[in-house]
Amino acid sequence: MKKLPKKLVWTLGVILGLVLVIVVGVRLLFPADKVKEMAVDLASEQLGREVTVAEAGVSLSGGLGVRLKGVAVANPPGFLGAPMFAAEEIDLKLELRPLLQREFQVKRLVVGRPRVRLVRLAGGGDNFTFEAAADGERAPVENEPATPASAKDPAVRFDRLEIQAGRLLFRDEETGQQVELAGIDWTGNLANPTAGRFQSRGLASVDSLVVSGAGPVPVLPVVLDYELSFDATDKLLELTRGDWKVDGLPLECTGRMSLVPDSLRISGSARATGLSLADFLAYVPAEQQSRLEDFTIAGTADAQAEFEFDQARSEPVTYSGEVLVKDLAAVAADVEGELSVSRTRVVFDTASAQVTTEGGSFADQPLALELNVREFENPVFSGRLAGEVDLAFAGPFLPAEKGINLTGRCALEGTFEGRADAVEDLVYDARAEFRDVFYADNVLPDTLHSLNGSARFDPDEVTVEKMEAIFGAGDLTVTGRMTGHLPYFLPADKEN
Repeated sequence: MKKLPKKLVWTLGVILGLVLVIVVGVRLLFPADKVKEMAVDLASEQLGREVTVAEAGVSLSGGLGVRLKGVAVANPPGFLGAPMFAAEEIDLKLELRPLLQREFQVKRLVVGRPRVRLVRLAGGGDNFTFEAAADGERAPVENEPATPASAKDPAVRFDRLEIQAGRLLFRDEETGQQVELAGIDWTGNLANPTAGRFQSRGLASVDSLVVSGAGPVPVLPVVLDYELSFDATDKLLELTRGDWKVDGLPLECTGRMSLVPDSLRISGSARATGLSLADFLAYVPAEQQSRLEDFTIAGTADAQAEFEFDQARSEPVTYSGEVLVKDLAAVAADVEGELSVSRTRVVFDTASAQVTTEGGSFADQPLALELNVREFENPVFSGRLAGEVDLAFAGPFLPAEKGINLTGRCALEGTFEGRADAVEDLVYDARAEFRDVFYADNVLPDTLHSLNGSARFDPDEVTVEKMEAIFGAGDLTVTGRMTGHLPYFLPADKEN
């Protein structure tokens, strides 16, 4: 889609030219039907497509006015279905006096119910490439200074531009992906201060943005309050201000898009503040929603990101950013106790992500986490965990066939490293302090009524610094090292 914006601008420009021909026709006292025929012929020649207009009306009241009904730009050969562009009505009103200074000052241009249908075929080819447009491009002149519009081409100014109830559909038959924007409304203006340079500001809204195909997203309404400029000589589109609301969620962004042929570059930044986690999680894909059904999550998040796409690079997409989650509170339906974290910071880029927490607790006991992730396609993770837990929380994760009854408290601090696809090979090194531990199962001949002490452990061994245990048959103090400890505590299908 790298040339899509330019092609759309060209198409709209030709349609505007069609309207202006009719205006000129009025000035030359041509009959309206003759002017409509001339305009349709000119537009068809410029686009290399059939262009049709059902009705054309003209007036001189309050300026030169033209109203077109039933405007359509046909598809190229080989494309069936609705035309590439159709509009029920185009209403244009020009100021009279500026025309004498070769300036087109548009009081209003309203496009009613436009329908844009863009299709890319699986075998190559599309309905939005215009051969006439490519042949007619002007080659840029190196170091050419900006020239006031009035000195070269007629200056154009639109005081009021409107699109009412529009619809845009793009379908890629090769990937099966489709993007549809319905209920497009736009009110704005357009200025042409120097030749080849355009500036616009306005408010656009979309009732629904629907993306379907391999990775569908929810139906979303979108509103954009913006300021942008376009330099036709440098082929540079710049969004200097963009205040978005996506289904009510606020987002501020700026960006630049270089439309140099075969060298598309896009860069920008985005920032959002005060996002509700509960609202944000509602947009998790449907197949992932089931994993969150047993969780209640609250809190807010601030986020900022920068991104760049450079077609010339072997890895065209890069990004970086930071997310700050504040006052996180999470509760699982089958686990007693609440996870609470005052601040969680996530710093990320194209290759890695780092997570740190401050003021964390679980079931009113302190908890801290540092996590590093890299190689996102097959994640490798490492980090540090420190906190205190009630050992009763381990019950659901212990092998049921051993009938384990475990209570008490454990203060834990350690490091870990592993791969997401091989958790059983997790490497860890930790130290634990146990207090008032009770343990019984259907294998041990005696019950451990009380255990207090500390130990270090890793996947291969446990080093007991000191343990004082009280069994039903007597007391025991232990120090030393134990190997091969882990399999006993694993379910039977994991022991080998």
